[in-house]
Amino acid sequence: EHALQVVGPIRVTGADYNLFTSDVEVDLKERAITGSGGVQGRIPLGSFRAGELRGDLGERTVILDKGVRLKTVQGTVR
Repeated sequence: EHALQVVGPIRVTGADYNLFTSDVEVDLKERAITGSGGVQGRIPLGSFRAGELRGDLGERTVILDKGVRLKTVQGTVR
């Protein structure tokens, strides 16, 4: 099988973002990640949280789902 399950907390940090989640599954063949343990983080626009996430490791994209909330920081978008 080409899947990896990560049990417990995960933190991903970049130059202008951070993301915290837990209990994810990584499909190595499809280069995809899914998690239903909740997710929260911060980007230049503000902070976010959601119940689930899906990601494409090749494209470096993340899709948030299930109760997505974004709290923006005033003055960041013009």
